Amino acid sequence: KEPTWDKCLLRLYRFSLDISIVLQSLVFGVAMGAVYALASSGLTLTYAVTKHMNTAHGDFLVLAMYGSFVFSAVIGLDPYLSILILIPIMALIGLIVFRLLLQPMMQAYPVMVILLFLGVTFTLENALLMVFKPRMRAVPSFVDMSNVVLGDVRIRTPQLVAFIASLLV
Repeated sequence: KEPTWDKCLLRLYRFSLDISIVLQSLVFGVAMGAVYALASSGLTLTYAVTKHMNTAHGDFLVLAMYGSFVFSAVIGLDPYLSILILIPIMALIGLIVFRLLLQPMMQAYPVMVILLFLGVTFTLENALLMVFKPRMRAVPSFVDMSNVVLGDVRIRTPQLVAFIASLLV
C-alpha cells in the first residue's frame, strides 16, 4: 500500500524539513546555475570562433571583478556601474591578447595553444595574487541593500540581477 501525500508531508515535517528551505535552496541553485551558464557561454563562444580552448577565460573574469573592486575602492563607483567602463577595457585586453598571443599561434599544434593559455592563466593568477594578496574582498553596492520576498523565499537582489542578466545574454 502506497502512502498518501498527507502522510509523506507529515514525514517531511517530522524530519524538520521545511519546504521553504527546499524552495530557498532551489532558487539559489537556479540563480547560481544561470551565472555559471553565462560564464560558460563565453567560453563556448570563444571555442566556436577560434577552435581553441581558452583556459584563461575564468581568469579574465576574475581580472574584471578586481577591476570592479578597484573602481569601487578608489573612485567609489558602484560595481554595477563599473561594468559600463569595464566592458570596453576587457574587450581591449581580449583584443590585445588575441592579436599578440593567439593569432600568431593559430596554425600551431593545438597543444601549443593550450600551453599558451595555461601560461596566460598562471601569469594572470599570480599577478593578481601579488597585487591583491589572497584575501577575500567584498564590494558594497546599492543593489545589496534589498531582498525580494516571495512568500517564504527570499531572493537577494544581486542574485536576481545576475539571473536576469544571464537570461538576457
